[in-house]
Amino acid sequence: MADNLKIIYTNSIDDATTIAATSEATGFDIENVQTDAKIKTWRSTSLSAQTLTFTWSTGQSIGGVALAFTNLILNSTIRIKCYTLAADVSAAYDSGVKTLSFVYPPPAGFTTNNSTSFAYGGGNHWSWFFTQASFEKLEIIINSAGNPDNYMEVSRVIAGAVWSPVYNAMMNFPVAWDDLTSSVRLESGDHVAERNPISRSMNINLAAMRQADKQTLSTIIRRNGASEPVFVNAMPQASVAEDEAHLQIYGRLNNEFSINMFGVDLYESQLSVIEI
Repeated sequence: MADNLKIIYTNSIDDATTIAATSEATGFDIENVQTDAKIKTWRSTSLSAQTLTFTWSTGQSIGGVALAFTNLILNSTIRIKCYTLAADVSAAYDSGVKTLSFVYPPPAGFTTNNSTSFAYGGGNHWSWFFTQASFEKLEIIINSAGNPDNYMEVSRVIAGAVWSPVYNAMMNFPVAWDDLTSSVRLESGDHVAERNPISRSMNINLAAMRQADKQTLSTIIRRNGASEPVFVNAMPQASVAEDEAHLQIYGRLNNEFSINMFGVDLYESQLSVIEI
């Protein structure tokens, strides 16, 4: 059965005391996963299993991990290991090996989903959720055997606190694409187009929320506003893998938020997330 809407609304990766990777190509340092520029990525130097390691001097509340804008291919694997203390050698949480069971093909004009395609709709996301707890170390082990790029590439790593509605609120999540391509009809009669970036947005429409969920959602809106990005997976572990892929987005809330009361202890909300 598909899980409920999940929103990672804090990102402890940005506050990591130390950060390391098994390998990193020149100009594609692991520190790039701490930025919100899609074109700035971590890139491995080989296709051997890679471990990304993040540590903190104090415990971080983590209930979800996501990789946004990657070149990972079908059947790539990811494993999450979380440690209570940075010095621990035994993981307090181990996801086991998870397989990426659906990826979208690269956009027209690109042979793979590496970072050159990200601005034009390329790249794929992955996320995993678990019981939220305090951890001082996180390891992400990635394998993408047979990747045609001959390297693995990740633009953004997100790990932090997660909100999911406690009650079965009524939800729908329309996804839109914004294509900035410009076109013109020439005097010759030909129609020509100048290709420009394409990006997505997702509306989050919630109805019949209870007070506890409304309170947490209000807290997220006040905390993040339109400046701090969130990672949304509207249908984790969906029975149809493409549904989950379609309903994942990493971006910022737009400048208009609303939470309305329409009954006793019943609330509705409309939000929009705009891809970074």
